[in-house]
Amino acid sequence: MRAVGVIGYHERGKTTLIEMIVKKLREKGMKVGTIKHIGHGRIDLRGKDSYRLSLLADVSVGLTSREAFYRFREEISLDRVLVNLGNLDFLIVEGFKKEKVFPKIIVARNMQELSELRTGLELAAVLPEEEADESLDLKTFRIDSNLDELVQLIEEKSFLLPGYNCGKCGYENCGELAKSIVKGLEKPLKCEFAQQEASVIIDGEPLPLNRFVSEILRKGIIGMLSALRGFRHGRIQVVIEGKRN
Repeated sequence: MRAVGVIGYHERGKTTLIEMIVKKLREKGMKVGTIKHIGHGRIDLRGKDSYRLSLLADVSVGLTSREAFYRFREEISLDRVLVNLGNLDFLIVEGFKKEKVFPKIIVARNMQELSELRTGLELAAVLPEEEADESLDLKTFRIDSNLDELVQLIEEKSFLLPGYNCGKCGYENCGELAKSIVKGLEKPLKCEFAQQEASVIIDGEPLPLNRFVSEILRKGIIGMLSALRGFRHGRIQVVIEGKRN
């Protein structure tokens, strides 16, 4: 899965831009997910039965024949959400300015806002036509034009690092590696935990596995399960209850 963030101040058109990007990617046959950071701190479902239940339970799930929602009574990290998203081609993230594991597109009204939001992770900026500056060292787009070029850039340049900050890549943390990837100095595969074929999640948190261990785990589990009646290839989840031996 590859990811790109869309950041900017309130009411700058971030959601509108994401809608357009998602439509374009899905028209190409891509499976796309979105995550939005809600700045006011609560998802307001007051007046609904599901809201009343969510006030009592630690975790509340609402299901219909076509959709579902999960509600937790605790702060959930973005990492914990990512590991449960399934098989996506692209993830578009709105907000989360402080996250440093994927590149960003900045939506701004003027050059001052753009300057304030730049961190070294920006792939491009979306600006009004009158604010465009040809001398700017950053690709710029308008929200109502050249969208195909922006989507192509996302397809070519988006990535998602695991956020382990282990330093095995030679960089101090994932954020520093991400900046070098955006600059074109490194590739995402510089991270030995990237593009894993298997992952382990313990109590909702990912356990770092290098590619060698990940591949051994994948082949071992598939080898054992393939001998069982009813086995089929697909996304496999194995749950082991956390009881000590």
